Amino acid sequence: MPRRQWSRRCLGVRQRCVAAVGMGAALTYFTAARLQMPLRADTRSASASADFVVVSNASRPISSIEVSDDEEFSTYSSQQTARDFASAQASPVRYRLHGGAGSEKTGELHWRGAGQLWAGGASVLDSWLLEYHKRFPSLDTKLRGWQPEGRLSAEHGGIAGSVRWSKPLLGGQPDGSGFDVHLDTQVAVARSGGPPTLQQRAEVVFGPQAQAKYMNFSLPVGLLVGAAFEPGAAARHEAQVAQGAEGVKDGTYVGPVRLYTQFSWPGFRELRGWLLEADVEERRLGGVSGMVHRAWSGQGGEKPRADWFLQHQRTHGLVWLPKFLGDGLSAAASVVAGHLQGRSRPEPARQPAPRPAVVPATKLRIGSEGPGAALALESSQAGLGGSGWNGVMEVGRLGWGARLSMAMGIAEEGLGQPRYAVTAHGPWHGRVSLSHDLKWVFADGQWAGVTVQDGGPGKPPRVNLGVELR
Repeated sequence: MPRRQWSRRCLGVRQRCVAAVGMGAALTYFTAARLQMPLRADTRSASASADFVVVSNASRPISSIEVSDDEEFSTYSSQQTARDFASAQASPVRYRLHGGAGSEKTGELHWRGAGQLWAGGASVLDSWLLEYHKRFPSLDTKLRGWQPEGRLSAEHGGIAGSVRWSKPLLGGQPDGSGFDVHLDTQVAVARSGGPPTLQQRAEVVFGPQAQAKYMNFSLPVGLLVGAAFEPGAAARHEAQVAQGAEGVKDGTYVGPVRLYTQFSWPGFRELRGWLLEADVEERRLGGVSGMVHRAWSGQGGEKPRADWFLQHQRTHGLVWLPKFLGDGLSAAASVVAGHLQGRSRPEPARQPAPRPAVVPATKLRIGSEGPGAALALESSQAGLGGSGWNGVMEVGRLGWGARLSMAMGIAEEGLGQPRYAVTAHGPWHGRVSLSHDLKWVFADGQWAGVTVQDGGPGKPPRVNLGVELR
């Protein structure tokens, strides 16, 4: 549909009131309105993780969805709904499954699979993995502090086996909390044939305890520095990068050696019991995920308690707001821009203001920790590199939380893009904790920011400064 221009602007009392009330919101809105940023379409998907995160992509320009009157908008809506329904009939249901069981004596066994279900009952298993691994911490006294770990895996691409030797230099367990050394040998055979591939890795983990001992401060994560030797890996890496393949390993190649660094979370994540997880996503219905976990035995001889949850997440279609709200925000934005640029009178609008729209998302959750729900709203321009805003409100059995984020301008132009976020959370009928996050992002990805957090009852606020230089 070709783009239509609005021919009139309402200048009544209602619009002027909206302009006065919307001065704060206009700080976020006016840049996108002047630059005519494209609106996002309703082809979005919600992540199925426990945290409420909305992931969305732009797929249609504003010229294909912007309308000038309710009659034409109704015609567009009915046509687009019919096209979306026909497209949804041909789209598959995507699923991910995970089952596992483990104990300290026998080790852990996991199976993972992902695939698609098509209309008519056709099923496609895109990938699968069967893996077994076990640690032997009791052998450290016989091996001068070294603890071995064996791992065997079979997947759709082939089979692999590895032996890992770990030693904590500061005592304790090699779980990434201290100063640990890991030596790893892996042999893999591809299903497509060819000779086996051999990889040798050496890693050093500088965890929070080592940071506190040698640097007098500590982070909640450790720093891992590693080197991997694999003949022919550099050539395969260049070919994957040239083809734009997914899952390309990060690092710098020096001949057959790949050097890499990454963050390491301390602690062993071991399964002691059984676990079932499932994640199903459908274009119209959204995503449904669930988990059930139970230990083999409880503490003190008590019956073990099962942990479980079932949740549904969905990002809904574009919701158009009243046109007078866009006119009011545009008028307020002109006033704000005039003051920032030193003009006594606002600059006349060069073109009509676009009709504002938001994209809502919802989450419903039940589980062993009680019920919960969340609602998120996002402006249609958010995430496209320009001005925008988004907010989320979540409630649960133990308390509530809310967050509002705003961005102004375009990071690739001028002096960069300022971003502000305020977060509030607390228990029911309890004290509320606030945090403010102000960040200035530049065109080359560098940024500087400050975070002010509530220090607690009777304590001053905590201030953290951050900067990224490239």
